[in-house]
Amino acid sequence: MTDYARLKHDFDELAGNIDTLKRIGTQLDATDTAAFPEDAASLRAVLHSPDKVDQAAALLIQLEGKVRAHDRAEREQQEERKQDAERQRQEGERKREAERGRQSKIIRIRATLTGAETSLNHVINSPRDVDMAEAAKEALHTVQWLKSVLEMPYTDLDSMQANAEQLSQVASMLAQEQRRRDDRGHRSAGGSNERRDSAGPSGDREEGRAKSSDSRGYYAVLGVKPDAPAEEIRKAYRVMIQQYHPDLFAHEDHEWVRQEAAETTRKLNEAWGVLGDPATRRDYDRS
Repeated sequence: MTDYARLKHDFDELAGNIDTLKRIGTQLDATDTAAFPEDAASLRAVLHSPDKVDQAAALLIQLEGKVRAHDRAEREQQEERKQDAERQRQEGERKREAERGRQSKIIRIRATLTGAETSLNHVINSPRDVDMAEAAKEALHTVQWLKSVLEMPYTDLDSMQANAEQLSQVASMLAQEQRRRDDRGHRSAGGSNERRDSAGPSGDREEGRAKSSDSRGYYAVLGVKPDAPAEEIRKAYRVMIQQYHPDLFAHEDHEWVRQEAAETTRKLNEAWGVLGDPATRRDYDRS
């Protein structure tokens, strides 16, 4: 080979190596090497040495393999994080659904207990039998205790619901018996009115004395004593009217509970209408 031919061969080889190094540099620039800065630096160090083109090509292949493995691991981690997030979302939704179910059950139990409480208070405030009133007070104490622990985190709502339904049945039976006795009392009162009418003014005086000696009446409806101050009567009315307002029982399944709430509200308003005004209260006390 002549000197010219050898020189041309060396020049062509050098030009080819330079082109190869340029392509390697272009590929390097297009590759995300942030995770492998040292490997990228090693490759860039030989890009200006045409005699190290084979080393540069080998370093590029090695670097690209690392980048692909890193990207694959990143995708797998992202997919795993995505799956974890979906599992957490589903778990959160299950917990929220369970909490919604728990709150719904609490509302139903509270409504059952409140209905029982209304009936029991009706029995207590209109006692015709001491034993019945005592039984109602004991049941009412249990109802109030159940309401106080109803929303505690570890309360067994299934057991609570069974107890509430049992108390509701007890309250219903006591209230029904009370209504029967009230009906008999009204019939007896009707007979007394007839006798009073026949007795004339003397009968009216006897009735007035009987009413004055009866400490129940409107005061008993509000749960206060006849000599209670006006502020105490006002507070008692506000507490009880909020407790037995018919709107609280609008979704109650038992018709008798709604009727009891409406009747109790009517009595409370009637009692307050008389006792809440000093003038009418004085007239009531004198009657």
